[in-house]
Amino acid sequence: MGGGEETLSKGGSLALTHHKLIELLQEDIKEEITAWKLPLGDKLWLPAAEALKANTKCRRLTIYECDIGAGER
Repeated sequence: MGGGEETLSKGGSLALTHHKLIELLQEDIKEEITAWKLPLGDKLWLPAAEALKANTKCRRLTIYECDIGAGER
């Protein structure tokens, strides 16, 4: 995979970085967004979750191995 956004299908995008995931969610134009192996943890996922709350276009958010969870406290 190269740098930047790669199209998965019509209306779909692949987020290659944490910042790109948030940007795609805030743009509110993609129907499908996929995040793959992003080290989001519990703190970096919160901004993405906030952006998702206002997103009306995304119908499918797929996350694979993004280390989301409570983590150590």
